[in-house]
Order: sequence, then C-alpha cells, then structure tokens
Amino acid sequence: MARGGQAVAAECWAAAIPVQLRLADSEVSSLEQPPTLYALVPRQSYLHSLVPAALRALQHLLPPGEDVPWFEHGRLPLKWNVPAGVLYDLVAAPSGELPWRLTIHFRGFPSKMLPAYGGEAALRGAFFTSLKEAAVVCRGSAQRVMEMAAGAQEDLFRQALDSTLDRYQSILASLQLAPAAQRGTPPRLPLRLYLRTDAGGYLSSYEDIVSTSRPVAALAPDGSPVSLRQALLPLVEEILRHRSSGGSLAASVAAPPSPMAASAAGGVQSLPGTPVARSSSNMAEDGGVMPAAQASTDAELPVASEASGGRLGAADGDEASSSSTAAAAAAEPPPPAAGASDGAGNAGQPTEAAAGEAAQAGEAAALLERAATDKRLLIGGTCPPLDTPLAWLHAQLHAPDFFLYAVLHLPLPR
Repeated sequence: MARGGQAVAAECWAAAIPVQLRLADSEVSSLEQPPTLYALVPRQSYLHSLVPAALRALQHLLPPGEDVPWFEHGRLPLKWNVPAGVLYDLVAAPSGELPWRLTIHFRGFPSKMLPAYGGEAALRGAFFTSLKEAAVVCRGSAQRVMEMAAGAQEDLFRQALDSTLDRYQSILASLQLAPAAQRGTPPRLPLRLYLRTDAGGYLSSYEDIVSTSRPVAALAPDGSPVSLRQALLPLVEEILRHRSSGGSLAASVAAPPSPMAASAAGGVQSLPGTPVARSSSNMAEDGGVMPAAQASTDAELPVASEASGGRLGAADGDEASSSSTAAAAAAEPPPPAAGASDGAGNAGQPTEAAAGEAAQAGEAAALLERAATDKRLLIGGTCPPLDTPLAWLHAQLHAPDFFLYAVLHLPLPR
C-alpha cells in the first residue's frame, strides 16, 4: 500500500465511536439501579465486541435465563453481523448523535428481525463467510481463506475485533486477495451498499433500509478507473424504476444476487462451504466498557452484475449464492438501443420508454449529486467525492472482511 494510502487506512482503523449503554428496563430484576456504561467501539469492529465487559457489569441485575445479547437504537434492533461503523453511519450519523445511545438486551432476542445469534462463534462464522465472498469476487476463488490454519483464523478475527491494523495487514497479505483480472475480465471489487430512503430520525424496522452486495468492475471498458459515481448510479436508477412502477421496494424485491453471482464469461466460481464454526484503540482496561461514574465526562434490493446487463435476478437471503441467474441473463440478447430500427421501418425514432429511462437517469444523477453535496454518502465515516476511483476507496477503506461498505441516505417522497 502506498504511503499516503497507509495513512488513510490507519486513520480509518483508529477511528472509534463513543457509545452509551443502558440495560433495558424490562430486564432489571433488582432494586439496584443499573449503571450507565460508556465505551469506545472501533468503527471496524462489531458492537458485540462490547458484550463481555458489559455482561460482567450487568449480569447480577438480570433475571434467570439464557444470555443472548443484542443492541437496540431507538426501537430498531441492530444487526450483529454488520460492522459498528456502518451501523452508526446508517442509523445515527445523520443526526450527529454522540455518544451513540444504545440499549443493551440479554433477553427477548428479536428472532423475526435479526439472524439467530449463537455467540462469538456465530460472529466469527459470519466474518469468514463474508471474507470468502470477497475473495471470490477479487480472485475467483476462496481457496486461500479456506486453507487458513485455525490459529491464523483466530488471529485474523481478533485483529478485526480489536481494530489492530498492522497485524491484520500482515495476515491479510498472506491470503493474496488484491483484486486481479480473471480470464480476460477486469478486476472486480466487492461492494456492499446500505441505502436509507426515509427522511431521517429513529427507525423501528428495516422497511426503509435497502441493502445489496455486488461485484463492481474496477475499470471501465476504455480502461479508465470506475468512479464511485459510476458504481452507485445504476443502483439509484433501479430504485427509481421500482418506485415509478408503483411497487414497494420491500415487497417487490426479495433479495440481492450474491457477490458471487458470476457471468459465464467472467469465470467466477460459486462460493464453497465454510470450514469455520457457524455462525481497540484507547478503550478502558475492562474490555473497553466502564460505568458512568468512572467516565471522564435493512428489504433487499437486487442489483444484477454486469453480466446480466443491469437486469434484476432472483436470489435467496442476505448471503445467498446464485450464479445461474447472472449466467442466464448473460446469454440473453441485449435489448435494442434507443433509436434503433424496430423492424417496421421506424429507425431513429426514440421510444417513449427510452425517453422515460433518460428522464429517470437524469433524476438519479441529480439525487446522487445532492446526497454527496449534503454529506449523506458515507464510506468509513468519510464523505468522499463521487469522482473518487472505487479501487482507491476499496484499497484504503475496506472493512476487515475485505468488503467496501457504503451508506447512502436518499430520502424519497412516499
């Protein structure tokens, strides 16, 4: 990594979010008032890295039963397998809420809104599943990740939880995951986008949050670097097409194609099964959490890969794997270009549909530009210009699972 890039990555990994934790009132089984806890959670880590210290401070107040931790912001249960910085940018950054005020629960896990949590083993499994997805996108194979020794797996996971950049980079280098051309196709980058379409404020469900994982080419057909604008614009256009058709994003779209969805020409293989178990900077000594007295003061939108010509494909779940959809789409003939002959001698006449698509493209571009100007497009807690090459952003700001996470706030009229 270039020296300047190393400094950017170091800043990203050193960043931490001040968090205020309160035990849910319904889970206090003692007359003792539960303490308010404060912590610094690294942006690159996960909220559940705070659980051990929080449990030590609060366990004596809990009612009998199994401890299954989860966090809540307002009325929204927070997904445990999403990096803490991404969650903050999604639910709290627009209001500038600091410290980030969260409720911690150990009972009543909301299984209808969150994937089942099986302890740290589940978090480790989710991390390596995501890392393998990124490996397939970047190199066409997850073999090196799958062949990691158990000790190396544990070491890499610990560096992610503790946000320790130097050691993490040393282990990652041995995996050789840098994006590379595959069978004549340009390098691809793993992008994971979270898009919030409401007007802001507290959320109680994921109805207004859309997410997608997709491989994005690092280079355009002319060999120039693909910019952040070029990567995001097709997604915004897709959203507008759904809305203009009168369909709900949550209802009309089941789930995104997996990042491993491959074109027949691209040669990206399907993700093999995971061999690992299923699924901090300047922090207090006691696991990064201290009582106040000691303190000093998602609906899913499918976005087709390039092979599908921008058409939607079916998939199943957040981490679903589907190569057949993209391959079948790649085999279909492309639609006729606007203004081409329709076989009845009407050459050169733009169709009404083409005019509508052009209008939507213009609207999408304006919305994206406005979001960037208003600092409602966040990557690693920063607001990069839309002209920034996506490959540069991935190299400096990717998460420990090697995905580049972007959060876009795009309020749309209902």
